[in-house]
Order: sequence, then C-alpha cells, then structure tokens
Amino acid sequence: AVGVTSGASAPEHLVQEVVDALRRLGATQVEERELVREDVSFGLPAELTGAGSGPA
Repeated sequence: AVGVTSGASAPEHLVQEVVDALRRLGATQVEERELVREDVSFGLPAELTGAGSGPA
C-alpha cells in the first residue's frame, strides 16, 4: 500500500502525475479521500503587490 497526501497548495495536475506514475509501476487500486476541506487563502504581502513600495 502507498499513501499520498497533498495540501490545498498542491496543484491537482501534479497529484495526478504521481498517481499516474504509481499506476505505471503496477498500482491497481486508487482511492481518493478528502479528509479536511482546505479553503483558506492568503493575500500577497504588500511588498509583492506594490502597496508597500517606496523607501523603507
């Protein structure tokens, strides 16, 4: 048995690539479970949005 976990920030296509690779290696059963719904998002810091531009 192999367990793979991912968080909300993991792009779905990367998770799918891991699952596909495991299937190529012989995995015959894949079961997806959502244990915790992750829907928290964070804004970019002011330094990255330009809102904090100017001399420090």
